[in-house]
Amino acid sequence: MFELAKLEKQAELQQNSNGDADLNSSRSSTSSREPNRIPTPKMPHFDEKEDLDAYLLRFERFATAQEWPEEQWALNLSLCLKGESLRVYSRLPPDDSQDYQKLKKALLKRFQFTEEGFRQKFRRERPKKGETSIQYMARLENYMARWLEMGGINKNVRGIFRSHVAGAVPKCMQQGIGIIPERT
Repeated sequence: MFELAKLEKQAELQQNSNGDADLNSSRSSTSSREPNRIPTPKMPHFDEKEDLDAYLLRFERFATAQEWPEEQWALNLSLCLKGESLRVYSRLPPDDSQDYQKLKKALLKRFQFTEEGFRQKFRRERPKKGETSIQYMARLENYMARWLEMGGINKNVRGIFRSHVAGAVPKCMQQGIGIIPERT
């Protein structure tokens, strides 16, 4: 979460220094747009040196806040791609390139964000310097959600995650990280 906030702040500063409109300006253009015209996302291009998973999460939150129908997400995301990520998009069959979930899966696979990769991140990650326990738990929960999603498992991630963590965290710490112990 901290990294996501940092990336958002960097993007905002970059856009302000370039004289671009801020992120909220696309909402007004959405409401006044022509029926078949898709608004251009006001987001920086995906930089392949950054975390693709964090970028996609940010894109999804932005698209939701802008109230874009999910059918437009793939096309809007394609406008934010360059380099290898754009090549992944261009190599998809036309129908798949218009399906956000298929595009997302292809991008994650290409940049090695696989089921096994997320499983390893979930198992090996440790708190980062300056990261709060709540931020750390949110990051782990995201890794687990992605692990299960990439594995095609449709489960209540939050419940699985909390039960797994509840067994690994001392009871005195559970409330501080948002896990409320079950009453017996």
